[in-house]
Amino acid sequence: MDLLQVTENNNMEKESFFSMKVIIVFVVGIIIGFLGAWIPMRDTAEIVEEVNVEVEEEAADVTLSGENAILVRDQKAGLTIDVELVTLENTGWVVIHEDNNGVLGNALGAQLFLAGVNSGTVDLLRGMEAGKTYHAAIRQDDGDNAFDLTKDFLLSDGKGDPVQVSFIATAE
Repeated sequence: MDLLQVTENNNMEKESFFSMKVIIVFVVGIIIGFLGAWIPMRDTAEIVEEVNVEVEEEAADVTLSGENAILVRDQKAGLTIDVELVTLENTGWVVIHEDNNGVLGNALGAQLFLAGVNSGTVDLLRGMEAGKTYHAAIRQDDGDNAFDLTKDFLLSDGKGDPVQVSFIATAE
C-alpha cells in the first residue's frame, strides 16, 4: 500500500511539474508575442506622433484626411516643387495644379509616392510664375504606376473636398 501511495505521489509530482512547465512556456509565449506585436506598433506610433506634431505646428499649411496628409509651403518660382511631407494610406500621386479662381486648374506636374510618410520633389512641365497661387493635391494611383488624370482619382476628405494644399510661388 505504501509503495502504491509513493508511486502515486511521484506521478502527481511529475504531472504537477509538467503542468508548471506548460504554464511557464505559455506565459513566456504570450510575453514574446506581445512584444513582437508591440515593438513594430510603437515605431509606427512614433512616426504618426511626429507627423501629428508637424501637422499641429503647421496647421495652416497642411491638409490631413484620415491616413493622407500633404504639406507644401510657399516657395520660389521655378520648375521644381519641394513636398515637405506627404503621408499616404496607399501609393498615390502628388499633383501640382494652377489656381483657377480658388479651385484646381491645369496640372503642371505629378510625382508618384509610395504608401507611408514621404517627402520629395515634383518636376513641372512649365515653370511657376512669382506671386501666383498653386495647389498640391493627392490622387490615388489606379495600380499601374502611370499618371492619368482620368484614372487616378482625387482623394477627398470627409466633406468631399480634395486633399490638397495651396501655396504661393515667390520671386527668386
